[in-house]
Amino acid sequence: MTPLFLKTPSRVEALVSLLFVALQAYMTIERLYRQRVARAAAPLERRRTAEKILRTFRTCGLLVEQRAYGDLVRTTPLSPEQRRILDQLALPTPAKFLGKILEPPPTS
Repeated sequence: MTPLFLKTPSRVEALVSLLFVALQAYMTIERLYRQRVARAAAPLERRRTAEKILRTFRTCGLLVEQRAYGDLVRTTPLSPEQRRILDQLALPTPAKFLGKILEPPPTS
């Protein structure tokens, strides 16, 4: 880790605030996953950490193809484990999320 040189107290406050939000998100992911995993699941599955959950999605990405009408943005296919985790957290897949915020490509 490299040292950070923050020149003003307001920048220190901003960094601490961002770190706090990141920690809250991290802990929320872990808590929601553990609450929603079935009681019949293996003990190791019930103890899955947020780090392991997020590590599962390190291969999840976006593909951008340049077309005549503009850029076409697609997601990489999800693995069965990634899909299962999203289902357990009741989160949409990246493709569904992109479908809500991006315009569909032209059909002709």
